[in-house]
Amino acid sequence: MTEQEIQKKVLDYLKREKWIAIKTIMLNKAGMPDIIAFKDGVTIFLEVKKPGGKLTLLQKNRLETLREKGFIAKVIYDPFDLTYILLNIMTKDLQGRYLVRIAQLICEEERIDSDWKVQVLRLFAYGKVEEAMKEVAKITKQLDM
Repeated sequence: MTEQEIQKKVLDYLKREKWIAIKTIMLNKAGMPDIIAFKDGVTIFLEVKKPGGKLTLLQKNRLETLREKGFIAKVIYDPFDLTYILLNIMTKDLQGRYLVRIAQLICEEERIDSDWKVQVLRLFAYGKVEEAMKEVAKITKQLDM
């Protein structure tokens, strides 16, 4: 399958899934990914390569820069790769909503020490979710929540 065929399949899939997808042709920044997609406040940059295709150094640098800026920037070698990427985004979104609700419940609970609340919320903020959840489990058991 050529890169153009993969791009078409990816664009068609994004359209079916109600993403706004733009095929970049010529931008003022060389090395930018082939497709930019937007939906529900999420932006994805996708560089499409045929199987076995290689990124140029400039493309690698652009993808890394986008990731450093907090964007999702991926390389797609097969249209199926997009399914995995979108599933991963949805899972993280649901996990994020769940964690926000846990944080709200922690803050609302008056029986929990303020210093402990700050400690656990910092763990969540720094991405130490597993550690934070262990702390939450301990306190909920102590408080019989």
